[in-house]
Order: sequence, then structure tokens, then C-alpha cells
Amino acid sequence: MDQYIRAFQSGAKTLPESFDLSGIYGRITKGKKDSDFDCLSEDSNKRLSWLVDHDTLRGFLGKSHLELLISSGHSIEYVRHQLNSGKKFKLIVFSFGSSEKNNDEVKLATWDNIFELMLRAYPEIDPTIWESYKNDLKSLTYEEIDPTGNNLKNYYLGKGSENFMSNERFFALKRRPTLSEVRAFLHHQVGLNELFKGDGRTVQHDGVVTDNEYLTKNRQLNELPQCVLLDLNPIVPNS
Repeated sequence: MDQYIRAFQSGAKTLPESFDLSGIYGRITKGKKDSDFDCLSEDSNKRLSWLVDHDTLRGFLGKSHLELLISSGHSIEYVRHQLNSGKKFKLIVFSFGSSEKNNDEVKLATWDNIFELMLRAYPEIDPTIWESYKNDLKSLTYEEIDPTGNNLKNYYLGKGSENFMSNERFFALKRRPTLSEVRAFLHHQVGLNELFKGDGRTVQHDGVVTDNEYLTKNRQLNELPQCVLLDLNPIVPNS
């Protein structure tokens, strides 16, 4: 991992294939204050965090920090909004230790793995919900599930919107949630946005399919045996 850190910080465009990066993962995170970077995800309510693997990390070398963020599925408008709100971006590079632990801790972001992770991360949710909606979630597009666009709108409005699907709001439903409400929860709390296809690949906002994407349990960085935080300083063109 040390070789990768040095290469990234020096602006190297590549690393020899002889440098084995397997078992190393990365996550792009954001925040305003130091404590926002204590966990894999800045939001302590988030129980799952998105990761990239060593192949994607290798591909980050030689890219500008803005290109790196775009290739990870962020739009220029999103990056600009976060920077204008006073947030900064960082890249977390880490490993879990043994390969066996890696395999248990990290799951490729396919629909089937999502359902498995939801059972683990949200035991208070009736497990039959995932079983009853899984075929629709797999086969229908985001727009087909939410034709009015309310889920997407409320995601961008954020927690201040009364229709933002927070953990508290979802858990407080007095009836079985609708398919649209389940999809909103998966977007607003897990990050399965309108681009998510469920095949384990990242889709950029321009439609380009890039790298494998993974999910793991959100946790304190000090729980990881190896972990380094790297500053990202994207230069965004004027709008």
C-alpha cells in the first residue's frame, strides 16, 4: 500500500504491474470538519459505504482529481455544489488485513448482494420486503418505479425535505412500504441512485460504464488495520 500512496501523492501516472495492490480498497468521501472523516462515510446514519478496488485505484493514477471524481460517478455540478458549500474531498485508501476478511467484509454491488447486505445492516426491516420487491427492483428502471421524479428531487433537497426517506421516516411507516418508498430508501440511505444498474459496475452521468463498485459496513477508520487519508483538490471550471 505504501508504494501506491507515494505514487498518488507524487502524481505518478502508473505503477509497474509487479506492484501487487490486491486487497487494497478506496473510498472517496467528503466533509467540512476533521470529525467528518472519522468513518468511511461522513454520515453516521449511513450503515453501508461504497468502495472501489485495487484496479480502480490503479486507474486513478495520472488523472486529475476532478477526473477521478467524475470517473467515480459524480457530476461536475455535484462537485461544484459540494465545494461551494464548504466541503472538501478525500480519498481513503485502506485494507482489512487478511484476504479471508476482505472476502467477508466487501461485496460487489449487485442486486443479490445488496439484498444480503440489507438483511445484515438493517435487521429491523421486515426481510420479506426484500423478497417481495426484489424482482421489480431488478427489472424496472428508476424512472419506471418513480415516474414523477419525486424520489430524485427529494434526494437533492436533502434531509430538510419532509419527503426525504431517512431511516427514521422509513422505520416509522405504519404500513408496508410501497415499491417507490423502498427505492427511495435504497437511494437516500444506501446510495443506489438513478444510475445504479445492479451489475456491480459504476455508471457515470454521461452514461459511460467504468469500474467495479463494492459495498461494506460503515465503520470508524481506526478499526481498519491499514488506512491513509489523501487530500483531493479538484479544480472545477466556471459554470
